[in-house]
Amino acid sequence: MFSWLAICLYAGLQGLGVDSFVTNGVIRIIPEFLGGCLLYRIATKDFARKWSELMFVGGAVGLLALAQLSRNFEFLLLPLIGALILGLYYQSNIGNAICGNKAVVYLGEISYSIYLTHPLAQMVGDALVRRLQLEVTGVYSWALLGAEILMVIGFGALGYYLIERPFRRIIVTRFER
Repeated sequence: MFSWLAICLYAGLQGLGVDSFVTNGVIRIIPEFLGGCLLYRIATKDFARKWSELMFVGGAVGLLALAQLSRNFEFLLLPLIGALILGLYYQSNIGNAICGNKAVVYLGEISYSIYLTHPLAQMVGDALVRRLQLEVTGVYSWALLGAEILMVIGFGALGYYLIERPFRRIIVTRFER
């Protein structure tokens, strides 16, 4: 947690946001990795199970509120995501109702392929905007966002079924021998 706060402090002193570290993988990933280790330690404690509903709701509401606030509150991002994850880990009723349906579970299943292919969808969307000379305001911006979300899901599904699953089978069968 200290490493996360140090990055947030450094970013604030430099007049930057934490998002400026997106391309500096190690700097951004170390606090996230350590945060995951801390989450594991918390998850093994009994008190965390008792508070799972509050953690899920607090994490979700906090993240929605944080999205509306300035960069001055970015230091709350990692703890809020952690609370949300712990609430989901313990299968809180509210968390299951929101994230346990088939559509969300499917998006979770293809999420790694979505992660890998989303820049492609963004490039296609940006190229279409330039090619069609669209003014990205009002209705066009919402339509573009919807189209890019559908492309991201489509590219993610293709990557999942054409690359991820077949290679997973190959890897598993090789290691089983």
